[in-house]
Amino acid sequence: MAASSSAMSTSTETGEGPPTSAMSAKELMDVIVESYVHDVTNFYERERGRFVYRELAKKVFDPIQPEKVRDLYVALLDVAARDGPNFRYGIQEFPATLITKSELLLNMIVSYQLMESKPIEDKSDKERQDKSSSNDPKRKKPNKKPPSPRVVLWIPDSCELFERFLRISLIPEHRIWKQIKFILNPTSDRKIFERMAVIFENAVESGAICFTPLVFLMNDSIFSKHIKSPSILRQALYLGKLKATTVESFVMHRSQEFRAECREILRQAELASQDLVKFESDYPKNISLDHVERRQMTLRVFRENVNELMKSLRGELTSDQLINVSWAAAAIKKYSAKTYNEKTWKEEQLYDLIWTVLSQRGKLKKFVCEHLEKVCHDYGAAHYWSRMYPASMDKKHIPFSASVSKVDPLIDIPDSLNFPKEVESINFVTLEQQLHGVSEVLQESIRSNGHVVVGIDAEWSAYLAYSRASILQLAVRNAVFIIDIESKDFEGQNQTTGNKLEWFVQWFFSHEKIIKIGFQFNEDLSQLRAVMRKCSALYEPKSLYCIGKVVVDLLEKTEMRADGGKIKEELFPNLDNGTFPEISNEFVPPEYLDDDEEFLAYGAAAEPSEFGNRTGADESVESKDGERTDGKEREKKKEKEISKSDDTNKPRRPMESPAQRTIQKGLSSLCFQILGHALDKTEQCSVWNRRPLRPLQIRYAAMDAYCILMLYDKCAEWASRLNVGMEHVLDAQTPIKAHLPLLQEFP
Repeated sequence: MAASSSAMSTSTETGEGPPTSAMSAKELMDVIVESYVHDVTNFYERERGRFVYRELAKKVFDPIQPEKVRDLYVALLDVAARDGPNFRYGIQEFPATLITKSELLLNMIVSYQLMESKPIEDKSDKERQDKSSSNDPKRKKPNKKPPSPRVVLWIPDSCELFERFLRISLIPEHRIWKQIKFILNPTSDRKIFERMAVIFENAVESGAICFTPLVFLMNDSIFSKHIKSPSILRQALYLGKLKATTVESFVMHRSQEFRAECREILRQAELASQDLVKFESDYPKNISLDHVERRQMTLRVFRENVNELMKSLRGELTSDQLINVSWAAAAIKKYSAKTYNEKTWKEEQLYDLIWTVLSQRGKLKKFVCEHLEKVCHDYGAAHYWSRMYPASMDKKHIPFSASVSKVDPLIDIPDSLNFPKEVESINFVTLEQQLHGVSEVLQESIRSNGHVVVGIDAEWSAYLAYSRASILQLAVRNAVFIIDIESKDFEGQNQTTGNKLEWFVQWFFSHEKIIKIGFQFNEDLSQLRAVMRKCSALYEPKSLYCIGKVVVDLLEKTEMRADGGKIKEELFPNLDNGTFPEISNEFVPPEYLDDDEEFLAYGAAAEPSEFGNRTGADESVESKDGERTDGKEREKKKEKEISKSDDTNKPRRPMESPAQRTIQKGLSSLCFQILGHALDKTEQCSVWNRRPLRPLQIRYAAMDAYCILMLYDKCAEWASRLNVGMEHVLDAQTPIKAHLPLLQEFP
């Protein structure tokens, strides 16, 4: 059922705020729905895009006193829950606008709690930016004043909202739960998470939880560890479509018994998908018959979901690798702006992106041409792509554009880190014979020196449904080898060695005499495993170390010496302005991570006292000196007393997003501070699965691996000044050990 905009009240038609005073929650809910239909209708009459709920939320909640809004949130959610999932409101012509009252409130509350931060620039900031280079990683950004929400949520408020949010059914792709996690606990207070975990456990046990929050919390590192029983996996299977990544994340760091129980649950689900009687008898008893998502789970849907999940868990591709349409359109918009407006992308890069998008999603041709013509005003490019036939465009073999830079990959780039003269060649390895030559080079070095140090890196394309490594770069003293993982010549099998590439990778990562130096290489290993699931050495590699951790270890040792300042000044002039904690945080991932950028914008804003337990407004207590203090003041004193003996109430460091700790950003900054020059990051988001690679792509990939070798040499000199052996620095690192895939068995 969809509401129309004809039932609008006079106040909303004139753009005034809803008459919220002296209204019951039910009456206000009706006004909110009318306002939403009115606003979303006006929005789509003017433009296309995603409707923003913040203005509607401000119109509703701003007239109300902040201390009353907290209780109003809960009251409105309770009213909306009685409406049921079958009643949807919005515009019939735009199905994406049709949502339930509960979904509407959820979006409004989250957007209202997430206030925007605006840059506050001073003259000195602007002058420093004008003088600094765009490639300078030490360039300071404008100061941002961290905002605080208008309505502060106390612990009981957060818990009540959390309990109600768990019951709201959303589309599985909805990413709002990352924001929910933040607004309910901006300081990442451990005690708040513990209380939420209890609510989560109760909701799972009672069946009062929907699929989207269940999957999010199964993936979440904080909440998932509170799940003690594997039976939640069966519950998720009967509520929606689970992905293999969710299952693998859920069983990670679990006991062998736990993993075995999960395998049995999956086996039983496969049997149930073929038998109606078993399907109905195995249905989790705690999920009530009127659960909105239970009614949608038929045997046919269950069978399709389970079959696709099991194939994916076994390493079989279950669906096409085509890029998501929405992501493709967003990428075109983003990188065309970087090309035409910001001038940080080259035309040859945009050419690659458009080609790979159209070759996968030909229906986007009209969108691409209109965007180039009407937004970018590049009529020549729009005309060029209008003459292309997507059906005939190869997805990988992309011809060079007319604007491609045909340069020597070893060429020097001004103001960037360049190859030393000893590097003689960059070799693109596509044939078995060439791969054998790489192993011969490494073995010869081992025979001569007893070991060989290799800088390593990997690249993968983001413009596919599922990313996987496309190239593997290995750097030795006088050469760089770029191994084409997608080369068809490596696909052959024989009884002796099996897959030729897998044999090489297994040998390389298991050889203890090959000292492999990477930079935060865990994600690279994950991308390599996506290609070679049966390569056991990728799960427990030997002699693999992180150069970032080496730098942090040496910095710590330097800080402890009386002459540490002198050593830093002589070796690394660019480290003068950085303290050890700052550099350590930059090059070593923090303990608590989250990929929600909103968290970084607001995580530091909350004061610890703002998020304590709320007491009643009329509560007061007599203090030791006889004065009367209200409940809030008493709570502050209690927090101070607790903090003296227990640090769990202290604000935790805000989580950092992958956008702020990406490998390339960190590595470039590390090169600048240790080697004096930053990496040229122009090709960072290239189409890495295109063939052949462009010259600038080859240079970028080769430098990513070789710069690690340069960093290693500088660290060896540094360790020598400290009278520390590099072997001791490397041995101090914890070996990498990843869990095998749940259904993977090695011979």
